[in-house]
Amino acid sequence: MKIGDRVQKLSTKAFYKVIDFNSNSGEIVLQRLVSGQVVDKTTTIKDIGGYKVIRPKENEISYFDDDYAFLSNFYEHPVEYEGKIYPSNEHAFQAAKSLSDNDKENIKNQPSPSRAKFAGRKVKLRKDWEDVKLDIMYEICKSKFSDETLKQKLLDTNDLELVEGNTWDDNFWGKCNEDGQNNLGKILMRIRDELRES
Repeated sequence: MKIGDRVQKLSTKAFYKVIDFNSNSGEIVLQRLVSGQVVDKTTTIKDIGGYKVIRPKENEISYFDDDYAFLSNFYEHPVEYEGKIYPSNEHAFQAAKSLSDNDKENIKNQPSPSRAKFAGRKVKLRKDWEDVKLDIMYEICKSKFSDETLKQKLLDTNDLELVEGNTWDDNFWGKCNEDGQNNLGKILMRIRDELRES
């Protein structure tokens, strides 16, 4: 058991992150994860029975948190998209779902990426959304990593596979329980390759 491992409680399907492990007492302190975000609630267990341990792989960044939080769309860093500055990738991506200027402005002004995501679920989707969403995500991520500091951090991931491991069953943008298309990770690796060549 290592700090940073994820575990899933099989009876409830709830996900936790290991934040402390005492090898002498055998106590494991778990912090609850909800939609990828850490919740203040912690649980201490002595027996891993009834839990499934999910370990990051050696050759990949398995989760976009902690030292790798900058890879997440929820990372709060200004990004320019279609001439507007958004507080995060998530704000820009959710705003791009709509063709309404009012919807875009409302999403742009949301106080957090999670609120922007929630607001994005309420807009009328543009008709071509399924055809353009991958290209839009690429453009938004490319804009984000034009920042010199973030660019270097992305390059510093070297050749590690970038996987948006998640606990909210997003198998399109990431992977849940090692299953999924990981399209966000693929976009980030594509941008990393392009930055190397530039």
